[in-house]
Amino acid sequence: MKNIINIIEVSNLSKLCAQIILENGGETYRAEETVSLIGQSLGLETDIIAIPTGIFISVTNNNGQVNTVIKRIRNRTVNLAAIHNVNDVSRKLVKGQLNIQESIERLEQLHNAENHNKFIYILAAAVSSGFFALLLQGTIFDLFAAAFCGIFVHLVFNLIEINDIFNFAISIIGGAIISICSIALTSFFKIGNIDIIIIGAMTPLLPGLAMTTAIRDAMRGDLLSGVARAAEALTVAIALAFGVGAILSIYYGL
Repeated sequence: MKNIINIIEVSNLSKLCAQIILENGGETYRAEETVSLIGQSLGLETDIIAIPTGIFISVTNNNGQVNTVIKRIRNRTVNLAAIHNVNDVSRKLVKGQLNIQESIERLEQLHNAENHNKFIYILAAAVSSGFFALLLQGTIFDLFAAAFCGIFVHLVFNLIEINDIFNFAISIIGGAIISICSIALTSFFKIGNIDIIIIGAMTPLLPGLAMTTAIRDAMRGDLLSGVARAAEALTVAIALAFGVGAILSIYYGL
């Protein structure tokens, strides 16, 4: 019975590690390597298949007893601190500094914790939006206008439950909000380049990390994960363009 309990605990531990890594922008190979190292350190045979939308884990002990877990990954964001913390827990477990139960407790706390400081997140959006506009040879007005649009769109995202909306719809909404905000600012102040403001404010929403991860997964031979992430990045980019284009078409058509 002890062995059965052990492989169930290890399965839950492995599932939590892989889930947190994938939900916070980590690569599939990182999730697979982490789970494999945990299994090796505990003397268990561990098989894992990780894709951006799901995890399949099988743990086998020396008696041939097998436990399999499957976890659907529904929400994905970018939080490198969470990935670092998972790696820290797994390393301490491998070195014997933590036992299985302590590791599970830490991972559960990490999984239930707030993903990011909303104020810092919005501030970063403002800074990046503004300076992207400046890089496009925008004026000081364009910088502040793009920063304002970046703040506004992320405030809207924080006010609505974006986890309950498809990424495609979120991107369309984001692109539309940026266009409306840019049009309002340039129309009110009668200065500024609307194209530069829109591009600057939209750049932080582009799926750069998803595309980079897709290329990395494909180069490592994880073709399924690479294609899935590339499709996700392409979908987000198309949705952003659609949201921006729809509002601009209406504006210039009036």
